[in-house]
Amino acid sequence: MNKPVAHWIQTEQIDKLCDRFGQTLEELTLREKASLRTVLSFWVSMQSTSQVPINTSCVVVEDAWKIAAISEYGMCSEDVMIALSILDGITKSQANEVIRALSESLSLAPDR
Repeated sequence: MNKPVAHWIQTEQIDKLCDRFGQTLEELTLREKASLRTVLSFWVSMQSTSQVPINTSCVVVEDAWKIAAISEYGMCSEDVMIALSILDGITKSQANEVIRALSESLSLAPDR
């Protein structure tokens, strides 16, 4: 059973994220959770070299996704972009906790 995101982190942005997508982010699809985790991971890794805004990170990851021709589907859905907008302004540490919550949620999902 998924733990609520607030199990790892409690901020105003997390409260807004959970209000929009549910306490365990159950309103996001598995693909959207994986995309959100990917973008946040990229953003965290970039924080040591530049202060890239979260939404810009999504654009960079999306461009790389298209160039690599990984899939005909885009990576950042409207809901992923909404989630990133809500999370704008979080710290690197807070992003890591969201990544942790997403990772647990994805690890508990049934294999397909």
